[in-house]
Amino acid sequence: MKLARWSWRDRGPQTTFGVVRDDRSLVDLGKRFEGRLSGVTDILTPEALDAVTRAVEASGGDGLVADAIFQPPVARPGKILCVGVNY
Repeated sequence: MKLARWSWRDRGPQTTFGVVRDDRSLVDLGKRFEGRLSGVTDILTPEALDAVTRAVEASGGDGLVADAIFQPPVARPGKILCVGVNY
């Protein structure tokens, strides 16, 4: 499951979040779970992940990847960790 955050090219500047399916369609979880999930980080709990998996499997796409402008997946990360590796 590929999680993403985006805004629709033709639906205004409001950002939403959801899943990119293998067929290059997007499932808008912001619309489906309005009020219960507020972003990508909320999906990462075990209870929410089960509900999201069921919703994605039961639904068709809400739009195509070509119709979206992608944003960083996490709007305001608490920490950014980097690892340097020398070869």
